[in-house]
Amino acid sequence: MKFYDFFKIAAAIIISIGGSGGIIAWFANYIGKIWADRLMEKERFKYQEDIEKLKKTLAEELEKVKLKNSQIECMSKVQFEKEF
Repeated sequence: MKFYDFFKIAAAIIISIGGSGGIIAWFANYIGKIWADRLMEKERFKYQEDIEKLKKTLAEELEKVKLKNSQIECMSKVQFEKEF
């Protein structure tokens, strides 16, 4: 009977450790997911700001290029009209 009692106690310990280990693993996974989501949101916000700054810069550069292009086109028309 002593071996059976030892086996019963050992099984109870193993099951309780496994159960608590499962709960701890689930809790760590849950907390990790929340933490990762918060970090991801911060990074997403930071990159969104960077993208908006780049869009603004590129739009300004495009306007400068369009202005220069229209000036060159105007000068070309004037020169063409003078020659003919």
